[in-house]
Amino acid sequence: MANFDESLKIVLAHEGGFVDNPDDHGGPTNFGLTLADLSCLGLNSTTMVLKNLSQDQVSAIYRKLFWEPLQGDLIVSQKVADLLFDQGVLNGIGTVVRFVQRIVGVPADGILGPQTLGKINTTSATRIEALFVAAELRRYVQIAGSNPSQMQFLRGWVNRSADLLERMFS
Repeated sequence: MANFDESLKIVLAHEGGFVDNPDDHGGPTNFGLTLADLSCLGLNSTTMVLKNLSQDQVSAIYRKLFWEPLQGDLIVSQKVADLLFDQGVLNGIGTVVRFVQRIVGVPADGILGPQTLGKINTTSATRIEALFVAAELRRYVQIAGSNPSQMQFLRGWVNRSADLLERMFS
């Protein structure tokens, strides 16, 4: 089964430290976490708290808000878990689950239930990764094309997807 700590290393390699870009729709982030993420856990959601998150807090937040909803501990392929976790952080759990549901051939309701999990675990990891990244790249181009302020993020999104593909085939 997939290992949270291994997937978290990948996410943290993709996410930087504190950033407050006014064009980022997520608002200020630290380690890829937002003020909204803090408030979901009942933490004081101020920029100062966000800036001063400890590694233990970052890990706990990622586990609770992203890994557990994706049922990462039950995904057989580490590489698929890495992909879903990383892209769940970037794009939201519902978006990622709908993408993978379309790939594995179950109704795309955005809920990772037993049917979706079963199909994820019995579908080729390479197939999931390749089709998922292709769909994500199309989505990124659409986002940047429809909102020019987002163009500045396109290279980073593409590089992140390329890194995940490289990991899949290494």
